[in-house]
Amino acid sequence: MSNYKRYYKELNNPVFITIVTKNRQNILIDYIDIFKISLKKSTEKFQYKIIACVILHDHCHLLIQAIDANEIPLIVRDIKYN
Repeated sequence: MSNYKRYYKELNNPVFITIVTKNRQNILIDYIDIFKISLKKSTEKFQYKIIACVILHDHCHLLIQAIDANEIPLIVRDIKYN
């Protein structure tokens, strides 16, 4: 597991996130409905807003605005878990 150093400002600024599939498998487009459900569940569990989303075969880019910046790693984990 990587040891990331994260710096969060107290401001509620949008954050750019890239989420990659395990072993960069080309599965996101084929299972787009499951990915949409995962995003919906995550937005219900955590307080954040999706500003933009780009979905490619093996990764996606998200621009989100979270109420609590410390929850961003939890948001990513929740999206990948679902």
